[in-house]
Amino acid sequence: MLSVFVKWQGRALEVQLPLEPPPTVALLKRALAEATQVPESRQKLLGAKPSTFADDSLLSALTLPKGGLMLMGQPEASVAALDASAAHAPPVLDDLDVGLHDVPVDLCEQPDNVAKLAKRVAAAKHVALNAPRAGKHLLVLDIDYTLFDHRSTAETPQELARPHLHEFLAAAYAFYGASLRWVPF
Repeated sequence: MLSVFVKWQGRALEVQLPLEPPPTVALLKRALAEATQVPESRQKLLGAKPSTFADDSLLSALTLPKGGLMLMGQPEASVAALDASAAHAPPVLDDLDVGLHDVPVDLCEQPDNVAKLAKRVAAAKHVALNAPRAGKHLLVLDIDYTLFDHRSTAETPQELARPHLHEFLAAAYAFYGASLRWVPF
């Protein structure tokens, strides 16, 4: 007999499987379904290498952890109880859908928002680094996600740069003149 140790809902289980025919993941799931009442279709086994495997995989082809596999899944009775309680629960209103199909609301013109914006504009401190140039446009670029992806796992500035950044800056240069300063990575 082959002993397979499985942790499930804080309990340690030991499942005994016959060696002939060679035991498969499906056979292990069947034994776990009997021990836990978790249907095979709701079982997720974690901890084996490789991490993805089919039900017809031989257990001998998997590397099982010394501490045992972990079983995720709920018994059919608890799932049925949740379904029954959900049937009697009040309807859930998704607050992201409220007002989407009603009269559209223009947030820009709401008095509270206009007052908040006016307050922030009045409190903002502007420091002019250069005098405005007659006949030239102003281009303001946000660093995060416009010029580079600050959440990237990249290790060099070249890898952080957004796709086509240099082409974009070269095209913008034509409209914003010779005083535009940028240094390529």
